[in-house]
Amino acid sequence: MNKIIFFLLCSLSANAQTNYYGSMTYNAGSIYRANEFGQPVELIHRFDTVNGSEPRGGMIMNGTRLYGRTMTGGFYNSGVLYYADVLTHEFSTVQHLPITFEDNFISSYSQELNGFVYNTGNLNNIRGRFYKTDFENGTITVLEDFQNYNVYFKPIINNGFAYIPASKTGSNPQNVIFKFDIQSEQLVDSLELDGLLFGEGSFQLIAKDSGSCFILNHFGGINDNGVISQLNFDSFTADTLFSFQDDKRHYIPGLVINDQLHFFRYSTVLNTYDFYRFNGSTIDSLFTITGSSTQTSRPSNGNVIGDRFVFSSDTICYSYNFQTQQLNLVGLYNSETYGIGAYMSSLINTEDYLSIETTFEQQYTLYPNPATSNIRFKGIKKTMNYTISNQLGKQVLTGTVNPLQPNLSIDILEAGSYLVQFENSPEKIAFVKL
Repeated sequence: MNKIIFFLLCSLSANAQTNYYGSMTYNAGSIYRANEFGQPVELIHRFDTVNGSEPRGGMIMNGTRLYGRTMTGGFYNSGVLYYADVLTHEFSTVQHLPITFEDNFISSYSQELNGFVYNTGNLNNIRGRFYKTDFENGTITVLEDFQNYNVYFKPIINNGFAYIPASKTGSNPQNVIFKFDIQSEQLVDSLELDGLLFGEGSFQLIAKDSGSCFILNHFGGINDNGVISQLNFDSFTADTLFSFQDDKRHYIPGLVINDQLHFFRYSTVLNTYDFYRFNGSTIDSLFTITGSSTQTSRPSNGNVIGDRFVFSSDTICYSYNFQTQQLNLVGLYNSETYGIGAYMSSLINTEDYLSIETTFEQQYTLYPNPATSNIRFKGIKKTMNYTISNQLGKQVLTGTVNPLQPNLSIDILEAGSYLVQFENSPEKIAFVKL
């Protein structure tokens, strides 16, 4: 199995277009692509219930394929494992999951280890689960059942162990971190967190460094407004770092950016979402978005892409630049077609078709890229036939170029992403028409 890449972080050139891939659960669900030019979000695949619906838990990228899992749909209405190719838009159901995998919540996938990826599932406050998934072979193995525990967030894997956040259900909630040995596939330890110091209710573990991770809790602390703590892996103990004083709640899972914890908090009074940075002793608000019944609502999972933080909120995809401290719109989902309130799950970054400036044995390139009306090939030494295909793989333009006339008019093409392929060559050059 090839190494699975969670976030493909690309160094961007002046000619490169960055795409953000994610999924939505509304109306059976879809896989989409947004880009940094603020063009409408493009549809990669539309789920149809028969082959899965409600994609959850984000996606992972292996080569040109996005792998993921749906929560419902398929033969048994328990979801499917699937992949969608970002080049060809080919979609395939890898496995229809049996009824025993029915969950009403699926966490984002944790990092790859030994060719597998790991995540959790939860069913109606009855039990949580810890899974091992092999997407290429279409198998899911339940490694541990946690009866009477909610397991909503993904585990942290460190040095061969998975640390799994769980909350005991019932009238006396109790936060517990389970320690699971990946190699032996055995539960080896558990740590109960004191509600006053470390919080009660749902909580997240966020990777910090090789020796510890953050614990971000919605509730608990002195005023029951939430706490930030730290789990030390070696001693398997927790320490309180910060107790919130204001009555807000955390939403998207936290991220460590430049060694500092970042996360959203929601104010029910102001109907605003503040993106905070924890510097070790205090928190700072970097930007605020306001909730609206028609446009912006609860932010969903986001990713760090270079010097930017990219996240989505209902039908809008945003990008926050840490260098310029600017918040920009990078994509709009068609709300008339797919409705308001759609959920965008984890975003994955890749340059368009994995490489905008693909060359043929370092001989042929095209510029400008992106282009408006004309492109020019560099390195053409003989007459060559070409075809241009759109994102669905359909040929939209054919012709011939030669050393005396290497220019090509693209006026007839609609705005979007395209691939140029020369005759007798398997290679392709990607470009963007504005």
